[in-house]
Amino acid sequence: MPQHVSRLATILHTHFDPEWFRLHGAFLPRLVTLVDHVLDLLEREPAIGAFHLDGQTILLEDYLAVRPEARERVARLVASGRLAVGPWYVLADEVLSSGEALIANLTYGTRDARSLGRRLDVGYSPDAFGHPAELPQVLAGFGIDTAVVWRGVPTGLGDRFQWVAPDGSAVQVYHLPPWGYETAASAEHAMARATGETVPLFVGADHHEPEPDVAQWLDGAPSVRLDEALASLARDDLPEVVGELRAVGAQWLLSGVLSSRLSLKRAIYRTGRALERWAEPLCALAGMAAGQSALGVAWRLHLRNHFHDTLCGTVSDDVARAALARTAEAEAIAREVARAAWSELVGHDPVDARRSPRDTWQPAVVLWNPVPRERGTTVIAEVTRYAADLPVGSAPYDDLPERAQPSVFHLEDQETGDPIPVQVLVRRPGIELLESPRDYPDQDEVEVVRVAFDAPPVPGWGVRTLRVMEGMAPLPDTSLEVAADRLANQHVVVEIGADGTATIEDRATGERYPGVLALEDAPDHGDLYTFSPPPGVGSSRVTIGGEARVIASGPFVGAVEVGDLEMRATWFLRHDSPVVQVALRH
Repeated sequence: MPQHVSRLATILHTHFDPEWFRLHGAFLPRLVTLVDHVLDLLEREPAIGAFHLDGQTILLEDYLAVRPEARERVARLVASGRLAVGPWYVLADEVLSSGEALIANLTYGTRDARSLGRRLDVGYSPDAFGHPAELPQVLAGFGIDTAVVWRGVPTGLGDRFQWVAPDGSAVQVYHLPPWGYETAASAEHAMARATGETVPLFVGADHHEPEPDVAQWLDGAPSVRLDEALASLARDDLPEVVGELRAVGAQWLLSGVLSSRLSLKRAIYRTGRALERWAEPLCALAGMAAGQSALGVAWRLHLRNHFHDTLCGTVSDDVARAALARTAEAEAIAREVARAAWSELVGHDPVDARRSPRDTWQPAVVLWNPVPRERGTTVIAEVTRYAADLPVGSAPYDDLPERAQPSVFHLEDQETGDPIPVQVLVRRPGIELLESPRDYPDQDEVEVVRVAFDAPPVPGWGVRTLRVMEGMAPLPDTSLEVAADRLANQHVVVEIGADGTATIEDRATGERYPGVLALEDAPDHGDLYTFSPPPGVGSSRVTIGGEARVIASGPFVGAVEVGDLEMRATWFLRHDSPVVQVALRH
């Protein structure tokens, strides 16, 4: 044992994934049994000083949902420091999470831990596939100045270092050895790399319960809390690391997880955007207490999808389907809260609207700016136009004369009265419910019209109402050029090839980027953690067949589609933006 090491500090723990290769429901009974045994051991064996419950409070949320009668028992052990919980709600993948989701994660974890008596003030992250540069700043915002990580740390640092965020915030970090959070299996290695007076010895592993005779194994040296074991970490001479922790060292970083199950990742991203950019700020501006409470439910559903395995997509198909169901539920809450907040902010009364004659209605488009600075830009929105009344629950009628005469309209700025012309992108039939908290819904068949237009400036975190008016307004000339093989504006030129790829030119610099959206196809054994091609089998180039056709000709948005029913690539360019968008359907 190195001379500077004075003691080993035993951390009894478990690492428990609430879902992974099995559904949450399959792991739940194991979790309940595990926590039952931990509580029994802590109450029966004073030699067990503390048990570390994996740094995530969701394990106790799930446990107490099954054992509500055990809350007082749990709270007594948490308050005394013997059952260490938090600071996270879930152990998330931190690279794929948004900054707002990481803050929400710590917010709910802190709230849950303190409601039971005490939070563990250690940024514990034993299994995430790398760590973002801003994490020390996020932890510092919650009063946490110590962290434990495993993957992504550069080699040669020993077991302790200071990690500095771009804003200068810093945390002292204990770096787990190559064996991760099972250091009892490699105690000699942990001691050999030690640079401090205390070596934390983690006893536990994935979904492991403590052994019944663990008190005898401790041999009179009680297990301790993680924060106690790291008390000697704060030193002035620690090496310093700045930026993200994504180094490929002795630990598996598994970068392939960044692209596993992309459809699931997109769904989780959409839910996060609905919560962070729409529902949360709109609800706060409207002062809706009930909406804030409902958003708490949505956030917990959303954060369950941030488990490091769930968000990375390294889960079974059943778990992925369950995660998609949670995204739908959370996004539905977010959208409903946002809709109610919009109504409050623009003075719309749904009861009055439901009970008023239809010819008194004034349809409108409400713009919301989710950033703190004024801006105006090209906007794509959907406007619904009444076609016919339908009994609630029925299907659309087969024949409506209104369908033969598509509606013609423009928008009008409610503040200035200025007309705003629109470019029609898509028309389709649809069904719309007009709902009221004091009436049954009214169901209508409507024409759904997707339009593009140049929006007037909207204040930061502000709303602006545009009335829907009959008749056309003249469309302006813009710099947008649209042809079957070319999209261009003052910022970029997109030359579209017959195979669906494009060459993009930056007009400001003259730089050209050929072969954008070149696709390759390769077999894979199906390992979700890493790309696993069979030996000796290469990849092949995939081309998108079919003719190119213009599907939006401007003046606000241009779109060209290449392909057929099997595979299509659609390229989009707005007249005022340097951003080129592409959608691939297969």
